[in-house]
Amino acid sequence: MLSSPLLVALPLLIGGGPTTPDETVGAAAFAGRYQPVQAKRQAVTVGKAIDKSLANRNLLVRWRAGDILRQNNQIASEITISTQAGKMLIMTPLRKAWWTDLNGKPRSIITPRGTKATLSRSYESPRLIERFVSERGKRTHHISLSQDGQLMLWQVTVESKELAQPIRYTLKYRRR
Repeated sequence: MLSSPLLVALPLLIGGGPTTPDETVGAAAFAGRYQPVQAKRQAVTVGKAIDKSLANRNLLVRWRAGDILRQNNQIASEITISTQAGKMLIMTPLRKAWWTDLNGKPRSIITPRGTKATLSRSYESPRLIERFVSERGKRTHHISLSQDGQLMLWQVTVESKELAQPIRYTLKYRRR
């Protein structure tokens, strides 16, 4: 794992990384590997959220857009979060992994579907916030941990001018 007390403290000692020690320590609490809790049940919840956002569209649009949205909102079989020197990496089997500065400016990326977007991550105690922004819309993850750090809540909001209302759902992951 790329997260150790020395690696977390190093940017503070040399003057780089996040602006405060609390941000570095707080973000480091998320480092680890996580697996979904009741993935099949959560997939039903995601499907209902997608259907709700498309409810006022015609049948053909609901069918086609729903298919694309379900592909873009799959539940990752594993999430690994690493921190190092004021940077963060979130890896899933569903997408490429990108290192970003914590609380830094957004970086340009290409999504798995070939769309140009920006990605930023920030620690806003007690949550980690991950934002993907493209010309078609915005996807935001509000990530929080249970008191004991064993359960991670991954709140997802997908917004687009093409959706009647945002897609909102929460996924649960257990630390391995």
